[in-house]
This record gives sequence, structure tokens and C-alpha cells, in this order.
Amino acid sequence: MKLLAAAVLLSVALASTGSPNSDAPTGFDNKGNGMVDDTTHQADQEKFDDIETVADGLGPLYNAQSCRECHQNPTSGGTSQVAELRVGHQGSDHLFHNAEIPIAHGAEVITGRTLVNDRSICPNAASPDTEIQEHVPNSENIRTTRISLGVLGDGFVEAVADETLVGLAQKQCKESHHKICGQVIYVPIVEAPGQTGVGRFGWKDQHASLLSFSGDAYLNEIGITTRLFPDEVTKLCNTAPSPTIKRVPTVWTMLTILPDSSAPPKPPLAILSWRTPGNPKKGTNCLTRLAAPSAMCVHSRQHQPAQRSTEARTPFPKR
Repeated sequence: MKLLAAAVLLSVALASTGSPNSDAPTGFDNKGNGMVDDTTHQADQEKFDDIETVADGLGPLYNAQSCRECHQNPTSGGTSQVAELRVGHQGSDHLFHNAEIPIAHGAEVITGRTLVNDRSICPNAASPDTEIQEHVPNSENIRTTRISLGVLGDGFVEAVADETLVGLAQKQCKESHHKICGQVIYVPIVEAPGQTGVGRFGWKDQHASLLSFSGDAYLNEIGITTRLFPDEVTKLCNTAPSPTIKRVPTVWTMLTILPDSSAPPKPPLAILSWRTPGNPKKGTNCLTRLAAPSAMCVHSRQHQPAQRSTEARTPFPKR
């Protein structure tokens, strides 16, 4: 699992000196990296550790109640002892196909994904006869488990320009005489319809931004919908409105606590900033502490003109 959720940011240089070429801060000490003050950082960490309940929109199918449940070794945002299950099957075309898992005694079939959720909110007092726990049928005979990856430092990964990743792949291929060639894939940026970026988050590099990645994890791992992922995996037993999210507490982790992980020396990083339109010099913690839900943040990678150098993102509405 790779749970996450939240979005935060003050205008900041990724290094303590303000130089984009300085070493990234490291350590598993639950401290920030200078992007925000310690008080803000600790408050944001509490959101990452927060336990979700059915009243918050948990489920109906889910793996965990908190981002921290799957990212806590040795500290919040770290790796995991949890292995999630992925399954599928080979079709008549000899290609891999996503799983088809019946629930509620065959009343509905979960399709369109490989993930099998470990937990469900039914049966319960309100729906005592509705059993929606996923069970893998024998037909889904391609199976594997995946350990949740650590997410500390992912804020730095997002700050790397697409061109830098493309250049690294090309350099690797050239220097190895085409024996090892990194594969660059362009994937949709969920919060920016019509735009794509170099995939860098998730086991299959299926997401190009932390916001996309966090929304995906919040839906598939915790079962909470957002503006980016508004549709429940199943509506059986669901009593919460959609989207149910109060905020996405994870890009916080990605961009304030996450850089506390070990990082390569002098990474080729840019300056990452979140700014409010009309006042580009004033940083704002605009995604988790919105005074006006209709406000918009501008994400920019300065000094490295990436393909996605300027993207407008609408914050998640408060519940």
C-alpha cells in the first residue's frame, strides 16, 4: 500500500542554503526540512497519522485507516511491514488482464484494477446481510504481493524536471552501450486534464505528481474519494457522500516531512514553490489550510523549465 494524502507548501528552496544544488536534508527524526516551521510540520504529521472512520468516508473496501499504517517504519512516511495483494489473469489474447472479483455473493463484480483490498466495512449494523469482503477466485491465477514503499523524500523527486529524467535515461543507455536503458513513460496528470508528465510515483511509475499519487492511494487504499477520484470502487454499504474527502493530507508528507529521508548527494533539484495568483512572492500553505476553498495554487519548477513548468491546481474542497 502506499497511502497518502494532503497537500501543503510554502515557497521554499529545497536546500537549507537556498541553493538548488545543495544536499537534500536526511534523517528519520520526524523533523521538517526548512519548508515550514516545526509547529506546522508536526501539525501536518498529525494529519498523515490521522485515523479515518466510516463517518469520514472510510471504505466500503479498504486496506488501512491511515496513511501511517502502511508508511511508518522507522517513522511516519517510512516503509512498511504490510504487503498488499495484486492479482490478474492471462486472457485468450495471451495478454495480462485485470482481476474480476465478485462481491456480495456475486451481486457485483469489482473490475478495472489488480488490487485486492484486505478489509471492508460490511456486514455491519446498518447492512447485516451485505457481505462485500473481496475473495480471490481461482480464475485470477497471476498473483503477487508488494511491500509499501517509503515516501520520505518524494517531494524532492517531484521537483526534478521531466527533462532531467529523460536525460538520465538517455545517458544511461549511451554509457552502457545500450545494455541498460531506463524507460521513460508519460502518464496523465490527474489534476491537470489533458496534460502528461514523466511517471515517477508508484510501483509502475503510474503517476507524475504527488497530488495524483495521493488521490489514487486515498481511494484504493483507504476508500476515501476526492475531487480527482470521485467514484467509489463499490457503492454497496457506502453511506458517505462523494467526494468524501476533507482535504488530501499527503502531499504534505511528500513535500515537508518526506525530504527527511536519505537522498543522493547534490541531487539535480529545482526550487519548488506553491504561490497564490496575484501575489507570486507570497508562499501559502494553500492545500490544507485554505481560508477560501475556491482559491487556486500555482505549482512551478523554477530554473528548470520542465514540460509542466506551470500548472494550476484547484484545492480539494473542505467537507
